[in-house]
Amino acid sequence: MRDGTNQSSSSPATPVTKPKRKKRLTMSPGMSITTRELQRETESQDEDMKVDEPQPQPLQPGEETPEIAARPSTSTSAPNHKAQASPQTVISTQTIQDKVVPSAWVVVRVPFDIKDRYRHYIATIVKVKPEINVMFLKHAQSTPHTFVYPMIDDSSDIDKEDILKVLPKPILDRKQRMIFDVDVNLWPK
Repeated sequence: MRDGTNQSSSSPATPVTKPKRKKRLTMSPGMSITTRELQRETESQDEDMKVDEPQPQPLQPGEETPEIAARPSTSTSAPNHKAQASPQTVISTQTIQDKVVPSAWVVVRVPFDIKDRYRHYIATIVKVKPEINVMFLKHAQSTPHTFVYPMIDDSSDIDKEDILKVLPKPILDRKQRMIFDVDVNLWPK
């Protein structure tokens, strides 16, 4: 064997094959193949859904734009601000009184130290009698729009005039905190 001959040459002839080269994937790390395939399908669907929009024609003198022509004309000189305001900011007292029922969530105006100053709190209605019994919530620290029940029950009787807004039911997270999609500081004082 030391005579300089190669051991592989003395063995029977076997074809020498190169090791299979791995394919290089052109996808970002952490992305699964199924996700990539889904993205391709949605992109192709988006391309199919695109419709050629007609180009706007230049207006001739004396013509109105189609949007203006389609709008109903109003003959009032003063604008109606309540009609233009969003439904979240303008709520009539009659609407609030209709929605005041036990277990409803409301924003309550509570007098503060000085007269004519108020604070706003989120509360749940416990009982409805001539006066409304509510239980207040405490703002959870470091999380916006999140509230919890305080350790000591904070309840009070209020008038219907002190209710500023009826809120939708909150979303409960894992820690049983109530999340509202409102900002309490937005209401007038």
